[in-house]
Amino acid sequence: MKAHPLITIVIPAYNYGYCIHNALESIREQQDPHLETIVIDDGSKDHTADVIRSFQMTNPSFHLLYQYQENKGAGSARNAGVKLASGEYILMLDADDYLLPNSLASFRRAIRQYPEARVIMGGHMSRGQQGIIKKYPFKKKLTHSHMTNFLYYLRKKISLIPGAILYRKNVFSLISYPETIKNAEDQSVFCQILATQTCVSIEELVVMQNKHSDSLRHHFAFHQNAGLDIVDLVFDKKIIPKEFFKYRKEYMSLRYLSLARIAFQHKAMTDVINYYEQAIKVFPRHLLKVNYFKKYIIARFLKNIVMPAKRMLT
Repeated sequence: MKAHPLITIVIPAYNYGYCIHNALESIREQQDPHLETIVIDDGSKDHTADVIRSFQMTNPSFHLLYQYQENKGAGSARNAGVKLASGEYILMLDADDYLLPNSLASFRRAIRQYPEARVIMGGHMSRGQQGIIKKYPFKKKLTHSHMTNFLYYLRKKISLIPGAILYRKNVFSLISYPETIKNAEDQSVFCQILATQTCVSIEELVVMQNKHSDSLRHHFAFHQNAGLDIVDLVFDKKIIPKEFFKYRKEYMSLRYLSLARIAFQHKAMTDVINYYEQAIKVFPRHLLKVNYFKKYIIARFLKNIVMPAKRMLT
């Protein structure tokens, strides 16, 4: 009888047929025989299925499972992958990202070094649209304090992405990905895990994140859809201990600031102003965040002076 794999890699995919081969190849190159990969195709209308079938035929010894579902969003696809997974640990890899060499070996060492850990978090690299690569190692080493780790993430002292985190599968018996939003669905999972689970960090950079214009990360409408709903999803009374709720307003303010930043990128100046003012109203101390204040001043200038002037000239 074939032994269960130690690690299952879950890849949610939606119209990423042009790049998912890179993700799969990065897993194959790990040369890990005790590994399972599951692709959950979330209603793709491109050639994703053909790419998966071709990869299966070319690599018959590679343990790859493909499942198609109607489009329900990344949260639903991740949850479906968890249900199918037979590994003791689960890693969520976005279809447009790929593992760096020896990533799984690094996680395996951490499993042996930290047998008490339920979640292992690594650093990552990020390639922007202009091809510029940045490194994001753990600047703050995770501690035994759930509160400290939670605040590291809340206050952006650490940067987390799905493909750089290894979870014990039974973590998802308590926590699941929200399926009511199509953006930032992993934020509630990150927050709840840091607040409730024994987490450790490793120094290695384990995944490359690729940022591009058609990624859901850049869709303003999806960010607006997630809006403040994510606040209630994070602060779920059934999961988050009550002592964490004193940070709810701070997190809500940060969500407003995040929306203001994204609105600024999309030149939606009225939204920038409204989101920023709500952020300061909820948590006045964020007035000290100079970069956001500068965007607010620019937005007011453009909305109240430049735009009216242009209308007068036309």
